[in-house]
Amino acid sequence: MDFFQQYFLQPIETGSGYNLVNTAVYAVILLLSLFVLIKILKRLKIEVNSNLWNDLLPWIVFGGVLRALEDIGFFPHTWLLVTPGIYLLIFFIVFASLIIERRLSLPLVRPLGFFLLALSGLAVLFHSKNWGALATVLILTAIIFLAARYMLKKVRIKVMKGRNSQVVLGHILDAASSFFAVTYLCVGASRYFEQHVVPSFIFANVGAWIFVPLKIVIVIFALWVIDRETDKEWNWMLKFTVLMLGLGPGTRDLLTAFMASSFC
Repeated sequence: MDFFQQYFLQPIETGSGYNLVNTAVYAVILLLSLFVLIKILKRLKIEVNSNLWNDLLPWIVFGGVLRALEDIGFFPHTWLLVTPGIYLLIFFIVFASLIIERRLSLPLVRPLGFFLLALSGLAVLFHSKNWGALATVLILTAIIFLAARYMLKKVRIKVMKGRNSQVVLGHILDAASSFFAVTYLCVGASRYFEQHVVPSFIFANVGAWIFVPLKIVIVIFALWVIDRETDKEWNWMLKFTVLMLGLGPGTRDLLTAFMASSFC
């Protein structure tokens, strides 16, 4: 119990971030969950295609918005709105919506996602403080994305196409918002800090400047491997998972900076 308290419960209760133990365990659980989820989707005859991808996109952003609102105290602190609880919460809402949508033969998942995203977006606008941080991160993300696309085209690496472009853009947003927040922003009286294990190590021992290009290289390599080594279901599922792990935290970091941070 002491071990579980130290490595799993305490980080959730205190908001102290991740450690090697819970990061490794969450990664294993995620991979096992993907395997089970593919089996469930096949059994329910839910096809993993562009329509499902687009149906789920607003839910990724919605999860990031909820997490940012929890950061600023808009919601009471609860395990349901931090990792891993928030992933479970969004999953069960989406999965229930998918089942209802199939039974009623009416579109539900995408409209509901956009509706909840709009409501939470209004809460974000109501608590907006740092428009400079928002604009800077978005402009930085756009510049880096276009530069990466141009460089890959020059060296004839055909990775950033279709869904891959969205995955890369999501991770560039995450990298740019993390780099900017850790380097320039404070939350209250404290400097913004990175909660994830690997980025935190890079910021502390190598330098924040290397994080953005390093993450781009890793994501592009991961997409290249996924396209070469996986079949249709796993290709879709792994890409969507990689997108979720970039766009969700990127949205959270961007909006937390927008609502609660000031320049140090």
